[in-house]
Amino acid sequence: MLNSNDFKVISDLYAILHRARHGLRSLLSVHGNAMPNIASLHDILGHRSELPTIFAPDVRVFAQFGEDIIVKSILQAAFPDRYENGEITYLDAGANHPINMSNTWLLYKDGHRGVLVEPNLELCDELSRVRSEDVVLQCALSDTYTTEQKLYLHKKHELSSLDFEFSTKFHSLRGLDPQPLREVVVPTEHIGDVLAKHFPHQPPDFISIDLEGFDLRILRQIDFTTYSPAIICIEPSDELSPEGEIPNSIRIRELLQRVGYILISKTPANLIFVKIEVIKPKANTLV
Repeated sequence: MLNSNDFKVISDLYAILHRARHGLRSLLSVHGNAMPNIASLHDILGHRSELPTIFAPDVRVFAQFGEDIIVKSILQAAFPDRYENGEITYLDAGANHPINMSNTWLLYKDGHRGVLVEPNLELCDELSRVRSEDVVLQCALSDTYTTEQKLYLHKKHELSSLDFEFSTKFHSLRGLDPQPLREVVVPTEHIGDVLAKHFPHQPPDFISIDLEGFDLRILRQIDFTTYSPAIICIEPSDELSPEGEIPNSIRIRELLQRVGYILISKTPANLIFVKIEVIKPKANTLV
């Protein structure tokens, strides 16, 4: 958590950056009168290329590797009216931070609402404050019907996990201190119960699963005959699969193919699957 002095320094630096970007916008012709795309400007200057007559606009991405833009584009194509009307729903399993590296913050900003699941109480308080119109559940998702489980909290909240071996191996691979700061016992909910309670009439349009080692276990517990979302984003963490075992990405792909999904996108961290029924009718209308 930032102290007040650190927060002020960062705020002041951001204000300088913001003014600089406004200055760039006044010098460059940017599509849609948006901020200029800094990545494009960086490479243009680096290669001493001619400045374009119309500059690419900056794209606001909040997910780790642009998964939110991918998901948004699919939802807009598949459900244009519902997207325009703010009717998309989502389940964010392992929500963590309300904005940073969130696969659902962009949807929230566009007027859609859903359910955020996060076992860390400190993070839940922040989720509830920033995303007050979402439902926030302070619990861990479980593949059994237990009522509580140990959560291994680390200094980097994003790396806390219910799986001690997974967490230790991950930290070792990244050169971080593998020892958790502390262990806490958190309440658990079965994924089926969460879906039944919060999506009783129809499944969420989008499910994001980022559970630091529990992803596949939870995915296996979803009853796809009842709850079949249009899009699923899931983190396979192949580099942490036990040696000699089939990588999680293959297991995930085989499971979801059996229940009617295809892999539509692969980022450095996540796999994004789309229900075949969602895109087939659209494909037939292409010219």
